[in-house]
Amino acid sequence: MSSGRTAPWHQPNWDARAAGNFIFGGAGTGLIVFSALAHPFGAAYRLPAFIGLALVAAGLACVWAEIGRPLRALNVYLHPQTSWMTREAMVAPFLFASGAAAIWTGSQAFAWAAAALALVYLTCQAQMIRASRGIPAWRHRLVLPLVMLTGLTEGASVAVLVAAATSDPAWLKWLEAFLLALVIARGFAWYAYRSGLQREGAPVKALAALARLEVTFAILGNWGPVALLIVALAETSGATAFWLGVASALAALASGWLFKFTLITRAAYNQGFALPRLPVRGAGTPGPAAKPGWH
Repeated sequence: MSSGRTAPWHQPNWDARAAGNFIFGGAGTGLIVFSALAHPFGAAYRLPAFIGLALVAAGLACVWAEIGRPLRALNVYLHPQTSWMTREAMVAPFLFASGAAAIWTGSQAFAWAAAALALVYLTCQAQMIRASRGIPAWRHRLVLPLVMLTGLTEGASVAVLVAAATSDPAWLKWLEAFLLALVIARGFAWYAYRSGLQREGAPVKALAALARLEVTFAILGNWGPVALLIVALAETSGATAFWLGVASALAALASGWLFKFTLITRAAYNQGFALPRLPVRGAGTPGPAAKPGWH
């Protein structure tokens, strides 16, 4: 029997549009969280919160564009007891309402409510990936903290860029400190996730797709920004510290988006079939057990 019929094959259902939901939704919810944290510091809230809501809306638009029959989009609300996608859709209206109320009124209470709902929304997204049991790269238990840390890192990165563009130096230093802690945590979460997949087994092609992220995501996207941020935070003032912070935020943001795109569209191989014995034609002795295409 040809191993091509039993080896893992790439899932065809979630494409770049599905990845867009996690890319924009994660960055948007992370930004909403940091917008709320900025509020007590007297930093600008309305602009980053608006950008955060716009990013979440862009992610939902990607999902709507992916649906084969967009007019049936309301059917997503039919399975709250089993579907994390339904739960995400149920949280979204409350997130937009509380975020809009915070922007309109400037209320700290609404800002905290939006931040809490943003964390719930981000959790739903991470759980949505993990709930796809047929995809080994998605169902691993460590994908949950990795995706959530990536969303928060992206949100902090966008917050750094907004603070830099709006000349808010005091809040910028705080954001750079938050970003430094997050990229360190994301770096360790990435290695724990990859090590777990390799130890427990995964499709070879999925592992190869993730391995190609080692330079762009792990080194340039995590440890590179760590070095830049340490220097930026050590500098008390000056253009050098400013541009190092901006560069680190851009690297952390772009690499996070690349990771999610790769996870959803490149590493999404299903588990294929395990054969307890290799069959033979006619008389003969069956071969040993096999799991084609697996590490």
